[in-house]
Amino acid sequence: MGQQVFLLPDVGEGLIEADIVTWKVQVGDVVQLNQPLCDVETAKATVELPSPFAGRVTQLHANVGDTVEVHTPLVTFEVEGAGEVSAAPVSPTSASKAASPAPAPATAPAASPGVTGGAHQQVFLLPDVGEGLIEADIVTWKVQVGDVVQLNQPLCDVETAKATVELPSPFAGRVTQLHANEGDTVEVHTPLVTFEVEGAVEAPAAPHGGEKHVVNEPDEQRREPVLIGYGVANEDGVAVRKHRRRSSSGAAPAAQPSAAAPLTPRATGPVRTTPPVRLLAKTLGVDLTSVVGTGREGVVTRADVELAVQSSGSGTPSPVATRVATVPTGPSTTSRFVGRELASWNTGEREERIAVKGVLKAMAESMTESMLTHPQAAVWVRVDATKTMELVAGLKKHPRLQGVRLSPLVIVALALVDAARHYPGVNSMFDAASHEVVVKRYVNLGIAADTPKGLLVPNIKDADQLDLVGMANALSVLVEKARAGTTSLAEMTGTTLTITNVGPMGVDSAIPILPPGTGAILAIGRIAPAPWVVDGEVVARQVAELALTFDHRQIDGALASNVLAYVAKFLEDPATALVAGI
Repeated sequence: MGQQVFLLPDVGEGLIEADIVTWKVQVGDVVQLNQPLCDVETAKATVELPSPFAGRVTQLHANVGDTVEVHTPLVTFEVEGAGEVSAAPVSPTSASKAASPAPAPATAPAASPGVTGGAHQQVFLLPDVGEGLIEADIVTWKVQVGDVVQLNQPLCDVETAKATVELPSPFAGRVTQLHANEGDTVEVHTPLVTFEVEGAVEAPAAPHGGEKHVVNEPDEQRREPVLIGYGVANEDGVAVRKHRRRSSSGAAPAAQPSAAAPLTPRATGPVRTTPPVRLLAKTLGVDLTSVVGTGREGVVTRADVELAVQSSGSGTPSPVATRVATVPTGPSTTSRFVGRELASWNTGEREERIAVKGVLKAMAESMTESMLTHPQAAVWVRVDATKTMELVAGLKKHPRLQGVRLSPLVIVALALVDAARHYPGVNSMFDAASHEVVVKRYVNLGIAADTPKGLLVPNIKDADQLDLVGMANALSVLVEKARAGTTSLAEMTGTTLTITNVGPMGVDSAIPILPPGTGAILAIGRIAPAPWVVDGEVVARQVAELALTFDHRQIDGALASNVLAYVAKFLEDPATALVAGI
């Protein structure tokens, strides 16, 4: 009988943490292999995590609502036939083989074989806190040299290009060295904290020598296939991530401070606070170096910044405060930009730098890839959508359709899907690796959604199988989940065709960029009254403009034009199209 520690796996590309939504097991439960353990929510999706072991749950390392970092303990199991303790996000197929003893987390071998006892040192290396990131900045130390810490006790906050992350301790022991000061930039897989740890540790021979054991040490030679999304595990079962390593020609680690004093004195080092408080201070024009922190260990809190503003009746005004006032020409509100609220024009910084991370990073990479690899062209047409508007208005009044969220976008979606049935070539992708065009006879319809986190494009699976009510319900659910941040990973992948609706913003049309791996994207602008010739007379009609961007490697202008004309004809008389086909 032994213990196995399940670490939170990498549940999405580039994601470094997740929130516990629901636990589906309790301490003491006996679980089977692949039995659901919990639901976790990331910036992209809500994911159900299965158990990689069969055994009894002895510890849950987080509560519902807690944020857990990838590759930190989630569940501890008591497993028949296992070694002492091992920690890994392993696959179910390899769970039965996880019998090799290893500390949790895994350590590098010591100088000689056997088991060592008593006090020994453990070196905690900065872990890979995000896909492809090679360094992080130390924001706040939460321990000092000489402190005795418990397993999973917070050590420090580190900030990367993607997020600010709290790093927990992988050991219970005494801190003997902090290898960096607050404000320093530390490379991934370089020393962060050294501990003195009591107890025996497995110590097979290794080329490192000495009595130090290193956690998170990279090993470029280890390969093991595992369950998708669980990362790559080394022979001890601990996830190992691959990166490009940066030159270590930067500044050397800071000198070791004494155990009796904080690592960086308040008077000479960076201010100890959190990124949201830093943003508040910048917005209000407060110099954080002049603020006395009342938080734990002198951390500057939001209340400290607000108090500094209230008491700043004299002194040198900030650059923000001395900016010449202007008469606003629009609403005096903040605006969302790349998933965050921007300060107003008069109160914000003269120049503001925003880290490219999260949804913004995904959008930037996707659009760049598309423009560099997909030769794109577009066709557009104006259409009389009066009958579409009349149909939607009439259906909304039908007693049997009460509660169904009908909109012109539902009709547009049905029109594009029907066009794909008649012209399958538009529902295709260019496979550059195999030099083949893949024609897909199913439609996973992507819908570009403006969410609080930025642009997301989830898709409706097998949209070609849906009728009007089914499409309306699917669209409603998809958009609501995207805006609530609960879209699943499956709903974010596999798109074959896309629609972007810029009409709600009050614009007539757009020429969208093609999502990588798809053949076409349709944009529709606002539907508004405009002069239109009907039976030789100019009358007011509800007019919209459609634009179709397409991959010109496999879709030529004739095919694109036929598809767009089909959609336009559908919108001109949607009732006939839905009942009898065009």
